[in-house]
Amino acid sequence: MSEEIEPTIKLGELGDALNEIEKLSSKGRIRLLNSFISGFEKWDQLNEDCRLHVVQFLDYKSMCNLERCSKQDQKSVKDAPIQIFSVEIAELDDGSAENGQKVPDSVRVTLRFSFTAKNYELIFSQNGEYVERVCGVKRRREIIIVKSSDHYQEAVNFAERMIRKGQNRLEELRVYMKKYPFENSQMRSLPRCKTARLGVMNKVEMWWWLKWLPKDNLDVWISTFERDTFKLALSSEDLNCQQFRNAEQLRVSGRVDYTEEQFLNLKLKIGLFDSVGVTDEIFNQFIKNWINGTGCRLQRMHLGFMEDRKLDVILQGIEFREWDQDFKDEVSIKNVHFVMEFESICGIGELYQIYSKVDPYENPKMSTSEIEQNSLDKALNAIEKLPPKERFRLLKNFIREFEKWSQLNEDCRLHVVQFLDYKSMCKLEICSKQDQGTVKNAHVNIYKMSICDERKITEGIETEEFDNVAISFQFDSYMTRTYNLVFSPEGDGSKMQWLKYNPSKRGMDIHTLLIDSPNYHQKAIEFAENMIKKGKYELPQLMVDMKDYPMETSKMRPLSRCKTIRICGDDKNQLRWWFEWFPEKNLDIRMFSRFENQLFISSEELNWPKIQQAQKFKLCGRAYFTDEQFLNLKIRMAGFASVSVSDDVINRFLKNWINGTGYKFHQILLGSINDRKIDTILRGIELREWDEDFREEAGFFYSEFHRFCGRGQLYQISNRIHPYESLTLQITDFEEAELNIYHTGKRQTARNGEYYTEYYVPSYF
Repeated sequence: MSEEIEPTIKLGELGDALNEIEKLSSKGRIRLLNSFISGFEKWDQLNEDCRLHVVQFLDYKSMCNLERCSKQDQKSVKDAPIQIFSVEIAELDDGSAENGQKVPDSVRVTLRFSFTAKNYELIFSQNGEYVERVCGVKRRREIIIVKSSDHYQEAVNFAERMIRKGQNRLEELRVYMKKYPFENSQMRSLPRCKTARLGVMNKVEMWWWLKWLPKDNLDVWISTFERDTFKLALSSEDLNCQQFRNAEQLRVSGRVDYTEEQFLNLKLKIGLFDSVGVTDEIFNQFIKNWINGTGCRLQRMHLGFMEDRKLDVILQGIEFREWDQDFKDEVSIKNVHFVMEFESICGIGELYQIYSKVDPYENPKMSTSEIEQNSLDKALNAIEKLPPKERFRLLKNFIREFEKWSQLNEDCRLHVVQFLDYKSMCKLEICSKQDQGTVKNAHVNIYKMSICDERKITEGIETEEFDNVAISFQFDSYMTRTYNLVFSPEGDGSKMQWLKYNPSKRGMDIHTLLIDSPNYHQKAIEFAENMIKKGKYELPQLMVDMKDYPMETSKMRPLSRCKTIRICGDDKNQLRWWFEWFPEKNLDIRMFSRFENQLFISSEELNWPKIQQAQKFKLCGRAYFTDEQFLNLKIRMAGFASVSVSDDVINRFLKNWINGTGYKFHQILLGSINDRKIDTILRGIELREWDEDFREEAGFFYSEFHRFCGRGQLYQISNRIHPYESLTLQITDFEEAELNIYHTGKRQTARNGEYYTEYYVPSYF
């Protein structure tokens, strides 16, 4: 029986598939193409047209590898186009440093194949009758010798050949070369090149480069090499060319002589010039046009030297505000770093703020008599997220220091007091009866609180374990100091102790307050709940580790803003009682046991809405999920000591995510796998091992992941629906192996609209 010959795959059959994957990254393309053509074992069945279309979706490294396989492959690669994003041709002066070594008179050609790809650099230099082409590959240098007496020509030939191989679809061009061989150049029109950085010796060279660039939306920088002997000056006729007229960004290292009409009708978003040939009156009209909403919507304009200009003429009839300390304080309310960043980037000088009449800036106004509540609202809202010291400084400036304190009405006083720290509140409270009433009614910011019993205290109060309840709290997320109070029995009563720094002793003193009650548990809870009440039950973080919390006598109320909870789960009744006070959604819950990994949470308890709708849930114990519960998880970050579901269910969980039917989680830590079969969990799933190629691709992420998440067996799993999304599956190499799943690969969009994968190190959980 004759052997059946499989038919050749024709280009027409591949057309639709190629169109669909054109916008994917090179790795996504090759994976889908590989699947479509049934693997590269069928490569010989593709005709030449089809091979060419497949090859163009490979990255440059894969093309070079394929080129060495056969003469036919060599021809396919030679004829296939390459995607080139950026080319830079730069002349290195004598003695320029390259990788720490001095480089003789040479030319560097830098290629980038996509917006997110690494730079590919080659150095061309003359060595007698030969030209050396040096390329760095994987930390080693490859040198190719070419017989030629002109290394400038060889460098340009290589760069232009690569541009042609990319079908002249270059998007960025950077040329800084005094001896560019214009006569022998093979350059052609670059219809997609929107960004150009050009170094020129004269205007003839400038026009030669501009003729290859598109007409609209350019970002062009033109600079000169010899700024002392040649100063670029563009006339109004020069500036009337379409590339300059329709540019979005234009930078000229020289003088631009706009006509009055040209300057007033500029469409630039960013313009940077050494000097501009228009009068001060035209500058004045240009600014007034912007103020009245009829000028260009510029982002930045650098108009050059002021030596022969009169600032009073430029600013005539224009309302402006000087950058004095009041202005800097006002701006700092919304952006603390704006003034510092502006001065570091743009420099220091005479600075003025000019406001648009079309979209005017609204300034809060204060009367000289009583300051009303509504006049403070915007300022208070704006500074709410600042550190306490910055809040206090800005508030003092706003209410004109505390000498005007008596002019504030009660509502306004209350709002000012709530921005004071606790120590300042206590000092203000003893100033007068009115201040005492204000402080008593004021809201105290409590950021987090911890209530624990039977702790060993080692901070100078006791060194041995003793019966106690420890209350610790922090007033603000910006404050590093935590206040610790210890309640314990003392004879027939109780005592409260805390530490306070003594500057004369340069050490800590123990302060003790005796309490006339033997029930130190009750007194500790009363103190904690009173502090929470004084904070209007807006506590963001709470930790509770008490064996017998007095639920019957508690005055707890709903904690509407409490999103972070750390709670002991040994007593299920107490656990259920605490969950009544927490909000419904977006919680960060961590449940622990006093006994290591002895906490068990049933499927009924896992079905509580506040657990089901949590953002984060960590259980130092075993979670008894039903199959349905586990497959329908909605928790973004979850961690367990172990889970009760079978290996087949974990396999289905992974496949659901791969096929796009699972939910979008950040990380799932499934705990111990000592009794599990990894082969069953990974059955039917395509894995990519973290090998040397992945290490080179992932770069910084590879080392940072190991630093934060530890080592072990590591695999990457791609999503079939969204090929740029991927999971990292980790089997740790601890004494007790654990299975962790992280969503690390996420789709991003480059500036040119191309998609790519960016890897993110998981946050600590």
